[in-house]
Amino acid sequence: MMPEFRINRQEIIDLTSQLIEKETINPPGNEYLTKDIIVTSMQELGAKVKIFGKKRERPNILGELGEARPSVAPRSARDNQVGNPERSERVAIIAHMDVVPPGQGWKSHPFRPVVKGGKIYGRGAVDNKGPYAASWAAVKAIIASGVPFQGRIILGAVADEERGSGEGVKLLLKEGFKPDFCLIPDGGRINQAVVGEKGILWIKLESRGRQAHGSSPAKGINAIEKMARFMLHLRSADLGRNYHSAFTKSTVNWAEIKGGEAPNIVPGRCETTLDIRYPLGLTKKQIIKRIKEEIRE
Repeated sequence: MMPEFRINRQEIIDLTSQLIEKETINPPGNEYLTKDIIVTSMQELGAKVKIFGKKRERPNILGELGEARPSVAPRSARDNQVGNPERSERVAIIAHMDVVPPGQGWKSHPFRPVVKGGKIYGRGAVDNKGPYAASWAAVKAIIASGVPFQGRIILGAVADEERGSGEGVKLLLKEGFKPDFCLIPDGGRINQAVVGEKGILWIKLESRGRQAHGSSPAKGINAIEKMARFMLHLRSADLGRNYHSAFTKSTVNWAEIKGGEAPNIVPGRCETTLDIRYPLGLTKKQIIKRIKEEIRE
């Protein structure tokens, strides 16, 4: 007889909404605002809760359930077989609590969640507070079903995912965090498992010109125009083709641009920030080298 797993829809809505209400915009993060909610949710599951990192500002919270015994033999092909009694695994499910700035164009307050038409509207609903609530509900359903499991489930809520994870997962890895398997419920599609994620590289570029009065633009060199020409050029540039077949090519997003002093002055300086996502097989050094080559061109 198949076990019955019951997911409480309202509990997911309530937990997601509570988390959205906490303004954990990164920077600075302030993930501590969600700490009590997360800890309470994990304790409800009967989890053993551990907190790492800057506990008062940017906590990383792990809730552990079950027992994981070390393998009695070296890992081999048979160790990976389902139901192998000689090995019990540690499976981690990790979500993050920081969010990107809300931006403009909201019809409702980004941190006052609205449930409408079967959806929750609010900053963090998808990335990544809703997925934490869904993961929590799934673990709760497993426990309530009574299905016995060997090993350990680790439910995590971490900091700093949106700005490089230096205060989050990278910190946990330095602390020795090393599960056998890890699920990251962040992005992708509801019916698709993604087996890799692109790397991220932020590059700041500056162009310099020569200021002049706006009435005599020929006497100056417009730094914004110089940057604009390069921006258009880079759209068709090849940043590297030798990458893993499971990935798509690199993407370039011109995320920020600043320049000029006043409407009646030829701008002598322009600055922009590139957000580049690159696939497995390429490296940061390769990408930077290609950007420099494109600049020289």
